[in-house]
Parts: sequence; C-alpha cells; structure tokens
Amino acid sequence: YILIFIAIIISAADIGLYNSWGSKINFRAIESFTNLEEALGIIFSKENLNLFCIILIQSVFWLMLFKYLIKTDVYLEKNKIKRILLNILLPMALFIGIRGGFQEYPIYKNSAYFSENAVLNNSAINGTWNFFSLLKKKKSKINQYNFMSIDKSKTIFRKINSELKDSTEYILTNNKPNIVLIILESFSSEAIGCLSEEKNVTPGIDSLSKNGILFTNFYSTGFRTDQGLVALLSGFPAQPQNTIIKDFGKYDKLPSLIKVLKDNNYNTSYYYGGRLYFANTESYLKTSGINKLIGENDFTFRNKTFWGAYDKDLFNFHLTDCKNNKQPFFSIIMTSTSHEFFDGDFEKPFGTTTEKNKFKNALHYTDKCLFDYLNQAKSQAWFNNTLFVITADHAHYLPNKRMKYDYERHKIPFLLYGNVLKPEHKGTKNDKISSHIDFASTILAQLNISKKKFIYSKNIFNKYSPSFAFYTYDNGFGYISEEQIVVFDCDLNKVLFSKNKLSTDKEKEFIEKGKAYLETYMQEYYSFQ
Repeated sequence: YILIFIAIIISAADIGLYNSWGSKINFRAIESFTNLEEALGIIFSKENLNLFCIILIQSVFWLMLFKYLIKTDVYLEKNKIKRILLNILLPMALFIGIRGGFQEYPIYKNSAYFSENAVLNNSAINGTWNFFSLLKKKKSKINQYNFMSIDKSKTIFRKINSELKDSTEYILTNNKPNIVLIILESFSSEAIGCLSEEKNVTPGIDSLSKNGILFTNFYSTGFRTDQGLVALLSGFPAQPQNTIIKDFGKYDKLPSLIKVLKDNNYNTSYYYGGRLYFANTESYLKTSGINKLIGENDFTFRNKTFWGAYDKDLFNFHLTDCKNNKQPFFSIIMTSTSHEFFDGDFEKPFGTTTEKNKFKNALHYTDKCLFDYLNQAKSQAWFNNTLFVITADHAHYLPNKRMKYDYERHKIPFLLYGNVLKPEHKGTKNDKISSHIDFASTILAQLNISKKKFIYSKNIFNKYSPSFAFYTYDNGFGYISEEQIVVFDCDLNKVLFSKNKLSTDKEKEFIEKGKAYLETYMQEYYSFQ
C-alpha cells in the first residue's frame, strides 16, 4: 500500500508537470525538486491536489474490486501441484511482462513511442517507471549529441554564426547609458497586442512599443527562468536535458555580461521579489561579481504569491532604491507575479473560468505594473540617460495551448525603450530573427565594448550578422531562419515540424545546421570541469 501511495504521488506530479512544462518528469524537474519549497509548490498546487484525489479514489476503488474478485492467497492452495504451478508460472508471467515479450532485446522507453503526436507518446510511458529510471540513471559526462565529427560541426557552426563584417547601426544618443533589463515572467508574444491578435491584455507594452524599438521575431532559448537568465547574461544556449546554472564548476566558466560591464565601470544590481537561491540564481550572480542582490528578504512588501512579492511592490522598491546606485548602472528586474498558478490578488478583467483567462489576468496585472513604473521613472534624475530593455524569461503554452516543441511556444517580446534612443528609431520595428543569447553582443556593440567572449551571441544591429534563432526542449531542438523552420526530436530521431519560407525546401540542410549547432555548444558544456 505504501508503494501504491508513492505511485499515486508520482502520477499526480507527472500529470501536473506535463500540464505546466509539456514534458514528463525529467532530470531538470528532479533538480528543481531538490528545492523543497518549489517541489511542494508544484506538487501540492490546487490543480495537482485535485489530480491526487482523483487518482487516490480510483486506486482505492480498483484495490477493493481486486480484493473482492481476485483470489490472492494462492500459497494456501490445498492442491500441491496447482500451488507449485502458480508459484512458478506467476513469476514467469511477471518477468515476461516486465521484459515486454519473448523478443531478443527487452523493451525500453522508446518502445512506447507509437505516434507522430508527442502527447500520445508521452502518455504511453509509465510515469512511475520513468521516475525511478531517472533516479537510477546518472547524468552523462560525455557529449551525447554526436551527430557528426566535432571538426565538421564546428565548421558548420562557424559558417552559420559568423558576421561577414561589422556595420553596426548605433541607436543610442551616447555609448555610456544606464541599462535596466526588465525580465517579465512567462510573457508569450501570442498574448501581447502589438505582437499578436490578442487585444487589451497588455495595453502598457502596446503603448510603449509606439515609442521604442519592437522586435517582432525574438525567441527564448528554453522554457525555464534559469535558462533565460543564463542566455541573457552569458549568451549561452539552453541545454536540452541539463541546467548549467546548477552545475557547480561549469557555470563559472561562462562569459558574463555583468563582469564585462563591471570592468567598464558599470554598477550592477539584481532585483527579484522571490527567493534568491531559487534555481541557484544567487550563486550564479555572485560568481559574476554583481554589486547588489535584492530578494524577498531585503525589502518590505504587503503581500506575496507563492513565488514572491507582487510585481507592483518590486517595481516601487526599485524606483526608491535605484537612485542610490552609482551611474552608469546595469540593473536587472525579474518579475514573478505572472508565474503559474495565476492566483494572485489582483484585478481579473478576463474572468476566471478558464486557465487562458487566468493567464491573461496575470499578464495584464504585470503589464500595468510595468507601465506605471516607467511613468513614475520619468521623474527620476537617471531616466533620460537610461535604456530600458523589456523581454521575458520564456514564453508559456498559453494562450494558444502550444506544445513545448512548437516554435510559436518560444516567441517572446523584446522591446528597447527610453529617451536615450535616437529619435529616428523610436516607434520602429525590427524583424530580424534573434533570441535571448543575442542580447549580450547587441548591447556591448552599442557601448563600443568587445563582445568576442560571447561566441554564440550575435549583434542584432549589424546587418551582416546571421538572422536565426535556436531553442531546445526536452531532448530536441528548433531552428528558425528566414528560409526554413525545422523542429527535430533526438529521441525519435525524426523531424516533428518543417516549414520552408522560400520555394526551395531545405529541410535536410537546416536539420544538419541545427545538429551542428547543438553538438558544438554541448561539446563546450561537457568540456567545462
């Protein structure tokens, strides 16, 4: 009964996780669950408690039915021959069932894959078996992504990632502005008015975009906050099944935008309304040498969600505290109120009947907080010399219920705003395909600071830099370019999605590019000791 109870908890957590992340329990989830508070927050959310109760009731029902209908005390069988046969045949039947049949090799995880639909494949995998197989399995210490020779992959990588020459378009009135990087939790482009057909969810960003530079083809490199943070601040792509920010001895080998700016006399700070130790963020930022770290224990706020202080209180504190930061400064604000489970105490103009509407309410709240913050910042002495960079840590499967591998699932806002922008650039759009990892090189180029350490990062304002984005999900990747979009699943070893934007289909060529890109940076990841 204890084992059945454990299986019930695992099943409920597995289903709940799939609803949020679009994947079954994996290494990344287990690493997150080492943080007890986060684990309890996910497992015992309202939705998961409902699942737990349903599975518990079903289990009790089937156990009672089994006990009533099936004779289990075979060891008391009086017929000696029958008793011997039962004790021999039952273990044999169990062994054959576990093995999956009489074939030469036993079944494995990929044996459950029977469809081109990833949801159906994942639903066919036994959640409890999957969980314990992960506990038994150790993380690989060698690159699993060996699609070709490393020399070939590096050659392809250099070809697709190289800038033919530098023709940077300078968009700022000076090359020493303050920079405020605002990272919005779970903001999907598909919910933002100026980037989609959704209306009235983000009136603040929609208004700000009319006086800034709006990027219409900007993508996250992963689907977790820690992936977005590392991509923005280190220019390093997300790993399919690993989390470098939690790998001591690896993340400190990454280049750091914070370090580079500090070396150029910038004061650096990070403001977050939640727990700084979440996803090892505190250690990562301290290793970067950040000047100031602000978390939920460092300022006063009225109320909080599970994830941290309300965004309004966080923005208000930043306004109060930022004037104490020596200029020029690089300040990061990480919001949290729009994180699942969208249950904050704020206005709900879209109602609460569906998850989609709850999601829209949360984004609407944070959008208003952002807009109010920027309006109040105009009275600050540092405002006129400040570039505000507004983006998201990652997108969300809502509002359109996207699968994790869908390229639309990774599209996020990226907006440059502030009086430090040259007048001719205000109210413009940039259609170049780019992503999180391009932020570091793009900013450094505007400041006339060397960006050579950030080898994966591209300068968006150099018209000769390549136009593409790369993202990962579970054990697969997506490659988005102006010619072709491809999504490849490494477990299935097949293309899940392909769309050519030109008349010539270049699917094979771009799959090879994606494989070379993944192999190259994962080889570097595994080389970090």
